[in-house]
Amino acid sequence: MTSELSPNLGTGHSCGHIVEKGVVSLERSLKQLNIEASMSDTSKNDLDQWIEQLYQCKQLTESQVKRLCEKAKEILVYESNVCEVSSPVTICGDIHGQFHDLIELFQVGGKCPHTNYLFMGDYVDRGKYSVETVSLLIALKARYKDNITILRGNHESREITKVYGFYDECLTKYGNANVWKYFTDLFDYFPLTALVDSKIFCVHGGLSPSIDTLDHIRQLRRFNEVPDAGGMFDLLWSDPDENPAWGQSKRRGGGVYAFGQVISDMFNHRNGTNLISRAHQWVMDGFKWHHNQRVVTIFSAPKYCGILENIGAMMQIDDQKGRSITSTEVDQWIEQLKDCKKLTEHQVKMLCAKAKEILAEEPNVKEVQTPVTICGDIHGQFHDLLELFRQGGQCPATNYIFMGDYVDRGLYSVETISLLIALKVRHQDRITILRGNHESRGLTTVYGFYDECMRKYGTASVWNAFTDLFDFLPISALVDSEIFCVHGGLGPSVGTLDKLRRLDRFQEIPAEGPISDLLWSDPQVRDGYAKSKRGTGFYFGPDVTRTFQEVNQILVVSRAHQMVEKGFEWCQGGAVVTMFSAPNYCYHCGNKAAILQLDETLDYSLVIFEGTPPPECD
Repeated sequence: MTSELSPNLGTGHSCGHIVEKGVVSLERSLKQLNIEASMSDTSKNDLDQWIEQLYQCKQLTESQVKRLCEKAKEILVYESNVCEVSSPVTICGDIHGQFHDLIELFQVGGKCPHTNYLFMGDYVDRGKYSVETVSLLIALKARYKDNITILRGNHESREITKVYGFYDECLTKYGNANVWKYFTDLFDYFPLTALVDSKIFCVHGGLSPSIDTLDHIRQLRRFNEVPDAGGMFDLLWSDPDENPAWGQSKRRGGGVYAFGQVISDMFNHRNGTNLISRAHQWVMDGFKWHHNQRVVTIFSAPKYCGILENIGAMMQIDDQKGRSITSTEVDQWIEQLKDCKKLTEHQVKMLCAKAKEILAEEPNVKEVQTPVTICGDIHGQFHDLLELFRQGGQCPATNYIFMGDYVDRGLYSVETISLLIALKVRHQDRITILRGNHESRGLTTVYGFYDECMRKYGTASVWNAFTDLFDFLPISALVDSEIFCVHGGLGPSVGTLDKLRRLDRFQEIPAEGPISDLLWSDPQVRDGYAKSKRGTGFYFGPDVTRTFQEVNQILVVSRAHQMVEKGFEWCQGGAVVTMFSAPNYCYHCGNKAAILQLDETLDYSLVIFEGTPPPECD
């Protein structure tokens, strides 16, 4: 049997839909299930009492666990290997016995049945409260069968649970192996996969060389212990990989497959899906995109094993039912936002979903043609953004590039980013929105955007929607192949434009590397590089800029990121220009703001303006 390795502390880590009612293959008749008649008498009142008891982290008795598992078998036996799930639904990754983090997950995402959930496996082992964790999830399934889907993970296995803690925990808490046996027998009934709105394929591990279609999965025999090889094993054990085709997993034992983008693209194409959602691997930000955003890893156990510093995540799928927002709706939202009236939570989610579709198709280095107006930081100064449009012209009449930092510090980050994204959705070819260092989960929890979202909406859902969208923003732009636009600057890992085009930008901003350098670096007078006092990024000298110009055949680096008194500042002999578009920054700095207008001949003019006191917004 392939054994699972402990987490590799040297790599990244994950912190943080539906039922096919067809008749199951008669591998196990109801007689084979050996369900006692008395067990099916478990009432809703019993389940409600057990759920409340479990929410307080008080374990069930052995008899209650037995009744609960038999009740769950009656439900799960009729669920397909590919559970059909409808949105809205919240998709979650590994929990691994971290019961109190599961409770936090429900506090953030909403309790079942008010929120529909899809869990992708690995509820037990490693954490201290596997018994309470799996008991609560099964009790919720028994009570609200249509509102929660529970898939099997590779740890829902007799062999694995004997090694990684669940067996020992059951012995410690109950004094015998009976509860362990009730649960591991139940694990054989868990569905293997789910399909959300016929478009999102959910599975614990990944793909299999022996499985091409969903029909192949539907025909698998799942009512048994996880085998040592084959399609069912692969679904629960395999991992995505950077290599294009099939290979062996680098972090697990022999016999575990790794699948590349060619494989995931082929699977999506054959089955009409557009995303593979999976768990199985810890990732530092709680989620990680793979294969050009066609595969995503979700991990919902923060501070995994009590020693790692990852966060947990879950993926919320809204109820779109295939409906797209119309141009008329977006026009109405734009007018509403220009009056400084925020969108509803649902409208924000719809807007971000549409923007993702657009931004996913944009390259890391966005090609833009003149005439164009280039803008620097805005930082939530919404009324100054309106003044910018009055000075520079309204979009789409004026073509714009914004170079990042739309949120934090100002009072109206919600309205600012909402308006810019609405303009992008409505006039996608007339506005380019680059990522700044503040378009980050980490910084926005410190510098104001998170708190503003909580204050204005009473929930983190809007913050989640926008910060997820930030991962899709391009990291640079190239105007007429001669002016390179970026939020921060250059770094030793940046190199060529072709290198930038190949980067995987669809992630939280890394602590180091080319994306970090592009979004955090600043120019300096001296040649060479120096480590930035910001703690991230570099100072880059004139020689660095000259080399970048020569290698990439550009004239000027246009960037933002720093407050400058006049709103603009040329440096390094005119090779670099800093643009800053938030006048009287933070409402007390007294600086002016500027935008850079380029015509078809690359002649430029600077428009300089001052701030105005912001009125109250709704």
